[in-house]
Amino acid sequence: ELGYVFPGLYLGENIEQASGMEKLHRRAEAQKKYLKQNSGRIYAILGSNMLSLTEAQASPYGLLYRLEYGTQKKKNTAKTADFSLNGMDMLSKSSALGSPWDRYSFRGFEKGLHLEYRVRVMLANCHIFLGENADKKGDVKLTESAFAEAEKLGKDIDIVKSNLAYVYSRKGMHEKAMALYGNAAKLNASAAETHVNLGSAYDSAGKLEKALEEYKTAISLDPKLDSAYANMGIALQKLGRHAESESAYRKAMEINPYRPEPHYNLGNLYLEQGKLKEAEAEFREALTVNGDYAEAAHNLGVALDRLGRPGDALAQYAKVVDLNPDSAQAHFNLGLAYGNKGMLKEAVAEWDKCLSLDPKYPQAKENMQKAKKWIKK
Repeated sequence: ELGYVFPGLYLGENIEQASGMEKLHRRAEAQKKYLKQNSGRIYAILGSNMLSLTEAQASPYGLLYRLEYGTQKKKNTAKTADFSLNGMDMLSKSSALGSPWDRYSFRGFEKGLHLEYRVRVMLANCHIFLGENADKKGDVKLTESAFAEAEKLGKDIDIVKSNLAYVYSRKGMHEKAMALYGNAAKLNASAAETHVNLGSAYDSAGKLEKALEEYKTAISLDPKLDSAYANMGIALQKLGRHAESESAYRKAMEINPYRPEPHYNLGNLYLEQGKLKEAEAEFREALTVNGDYAEAAHNLGVALDRLGRPGDALAQYAKVVDLNPDSAQAHFNLGLAYGNKGMLKEAVAEWDKCLSLDPKYPQAKENMQKAKKWIKK
């Protein structure tokens, strides 16, 4: 009655023979399909890869913690119930050692992960979630108090500091994010992803050289960390170091062929350089990996437009509207595509929809008025 608990999903034939990366890709695609098919509330175990999907992040309803039940045989007694809270895979002693979470620090792990430590991680992440939802509702006081409590609970826990930093980064509070990521890196210097995240925060703040230093540190710690190469490519592209940027993107693709972003970003690099056919190829590769990648579909439309293929471009802009029906920009761009083909009535309809979503959208009203005059003529 509370909602859906994310289930085990069928991942296709021969899944046991698939590579680790292919298994992750298949799982993500199956989860996205499930999210589309179910409109009710969906809960995920905190730490589940489902929470990394944009489809799940759009409107999270809640976090679910497993209540595990087991039995222990005690001498001369009946079976005794043994309950434990398990909010992340990393908190389970049986799975933590071989899981992706083992890059985070665990004081006292050899003693069985003290319950106090585990509960603080759980409560800190609950406060982060509470703060994010309060922020969406404009409750500044609750947002600040929830984040402050999370920071207090996770004062010596790197993953909590990283989670908080991620939230602050999304809010545009880059200095705060950089400080927290820096603290997380000090708590666990071997956590390569923390350095990637710190680099990303530096990038957002315009400190590109510092960002590159962090990505290089991450790669020295984990040479197979594709996100480090992918982010490095972005920073190098911003610095105008295009050949190095392309090499970084291609290394990310080599490590993880199921990551669409490097193809998308390389496509943008080619678009910037005027290499339109190469850009088209990369955007199509991104869409092969993730058919719902709206940004890739839009930029593919831009490349096709510049290649003199307005009909093909129109199909891509229409796809973007299907993927993001509430995006004013998507409707505006589709209107432009219709206008370029002389389909003025259709263009007016799209610009009208654009203005209904954003009454102040630049050029939409002006374009619509001009198109209406042409229709009258």
